[in-house]
Amino acid sequence: MSFQQWFTEEDPRIVGSLQSDPLGLRVVWSGLAHNVFRFRVNSITNDLRAYTINLFHCWVVKQIRMEMDPSAWSESYRSKFQLGSSPKFTRSLLVFLEKVMLYAFCSTKREINAEGLIGFSNASRRYLEEGKKFPLLLDDVEGEILVRQVQLGFSGRYRTAFTQHLKLLHPESGHPVDCLDTWSAVNNEFMRRKNFAKLSMLLRDNVRVLLARKNADIRQADIDSEIFDLYVQCFGKRATLDKEFSPFWHPILSFDIGETRWLWQTLETYERSAATVFRSALEAARKAKADMNGNEIKGLRHVCEVEPYLARISRIFDALLNADFRKGGQCADWMNMRYGERPLVPVFPSSADEIGSAISGEGQERLRSLLRLRELSAPEIVERIVEYHADVSEYRAARPWIRLVGQHLDREVEIKASRDYDENEWVHDYHASQFVGLASSLKAA
Repeated sequence: MSFQQWFTEEDPRIVGSLQSDPLGLRVVWSGLAHNVFRFRVNSITNDLRAYTINLFHCWVVKQIRMEMDPSAWSESYRSKFQLGSSPKFTRSLLVFLEKVMLYAFCSTKREINAEGLIGFSNASRRYLEEGKKFPLLLDDVEGEILVRQVQLGFSGRYRTAFTQHLKLLHPESGHPVDCLDTWSAVNNEFMRRKNFAKLSMLLRDNVRVLLARKNADIRQADIDSEIFDLYVQCFGKRATLDKEFSPFWHPILSFDIGETRWLWQTLETYERSAATVFRSALEAARKAKADMNGNEIKGLRHVCEVEPYLARISRIFDALLNADFRKGGQCADWMNMRYGERPLVPVFPSSADEIGSAISGEGQERLRSLLRLRELSAPEIVERIVEYHADVSEYRAARPWIRLVGQHLDREVEIKASRDYDENEWVHDYHASQFVGLASSLKAA
């Protein structure tokens, strides 16, 4: 299995259903958001408890790897994991720990907060069907709770943050790095908490026993029952866990330093609207710094400049789907009346070339295609947006929602959309809502 399977920089929602992103714009705004958040936040890396869970599991795997004695393993495991050198070994351990933890949450009679527990819904269904026969195989593929759990579980979703920002894992193999200084603070953080230290010890002991077994079929009875209890005690109460570990995460995530500090400082006032967080941050930067072209706020400036343009294009596409318009000309007339003869000129970003170069790949291609619509008249925009949507649909091997047959709008999808909306309202998120949730957890401590 190649290490490419571990990559999580690309948000799976970006290439997901056309149903939620008919113009394929997520890859654009997600790329721009990355320039602000730098690996720390995206649509799947957004939960402080998940950060802590993955940190604990990576720490346990680090200890297992330091203590391992492959000569004591069964021959099948020695071969399967290449004496521990194979990336599959680390992947299998991380996924195994996640499965044990999810079993603990499913089987406990204690009250827990399941919000944000990746895979809990699937695990609950499996537990209701299989109970103590719930499979806990020491493997990164077999016995998965989530489809592609190695990518979509805790370790997969937070891999980029742990390799690129925290630098705790090797970016290719996924093994914990060998730098002792990097892990010293993590070790101190968990060892000074009795339950976490004990859970780590029991997990390491249990894994050592399992690796010596010839039978790879692992079930609930093969796991020390105290492990399940400790998992619930350590991670079951989200608010308690976040409060306990936020002093550790605060300086590491560093949202109050650099460009994101403008978002951090305005969070308390604007947390109800993620989009407003960006606008208020730009205003704060404008007041504090005369040079709006400064590198310190470049990412925020790009987002704030391009969103009115992308938002208008999204609203025009919605209008094309509106049941009130049977012909393209009717939609063009509406654009002329609402926006003028050149509908996109007033909202065209002043730093368009710079913004187009700020992201790469598919996102850059799509953004530049849309920026070329600037000078078109309303009738031309109708034709070009329909063509652009068809290209996005073809790329995804999906049927387009709308076609132009002569001047007639032939729709697969039709909506009754309101054409009365606030032009200042943002349409796209730029992971601001995820930032709000994560930063709010840090501030709540």
